[in-house]
Amino acid sequence: MENEPHGRGPRTSITGENSDCVDALIRENRRINVCELSGILNINDGSVKTIIKQHLQYSKVCARWIPRLLTDEDEYMAASGTNVVAVPAGRGLFLDSTMTTDKTWVHYFTPESKRSSMQWRHPGSTKPKKAKTMFSAGKVMATIFWDSKAVLYMDLLTEHRTINAEYYSALLEGPVKTAIRNRRKRAQTSVSFLQDNAHPHVAAHTMDTIQKLKWNILPHPPYSPDLAPSDYHPFGPPKGASGRKKVSQ
Repeated sequence: MENEPHGRGPRTSITGENSDCVDALIRENRRINVCELSGILNINDGSVKTIIKQHLQYSKVCARWIPRLLTDEDEYMAASGTNVVAVPAGRGLFLDSTMTTDKTWVHYFTPESKRSSMQWRHPGSTKPKKAKTMFSAGKVMATIFWDSKAVLYMDLLTEHRTINAEYYSALLEGPVKTAIRNRRKRAQTSVSFLQDNAHPHVAAHTMDTIQKLKWNILPHPPYSPDLAPSDYHPFGPPKGASGRKKVSQ
């Protein structure tokens, strides 16, 4: 459908001056709405929308939810600078001496992901359906230690216990220390240890244990999703491969 030709006076509300005013008001307050702009400039809502969308090319978007706002960027620069200084004569030596750790829940039954259930189909094929399944209530906490080569040690915390400083320190002094010795058959014995700021990791008992082991603790800035890639690399593929498979308790 098209409008028939008709005479109409020029639109006086959509001008360069009004566009500049709308732009300035939006830059001053990103949450201002069309009604408020219309009242300030004394023009109708349709003209305001035309100025915003067609002339100024603005679009309204929602803020992204993140765990917390990180305000002190200098702390990240300081941590990165400290790690750079800690690199010895070669990059390979630094990576070989670095060990990190993280925790994840391992359920007795992990449902198959939607991506894993993808299948080829023709345009005329019926759309596949699958029942939604949930994670099993039974689960254990897995604490994994690894370096740049492979996993050094994995501990499964059963019987619904929680990790505290005493348990974590016993892991470091016992099986983790033994795993490092068995893996490194050369003279190098220095360990650069990277861990997050969870309470069992930074407790006084744990710090005394790490000092006793003579490990060098690498600085770790406050929590950030970008600093925890474990969910995507060490933990993601194994959990995806275990979809629809029951793990023996």
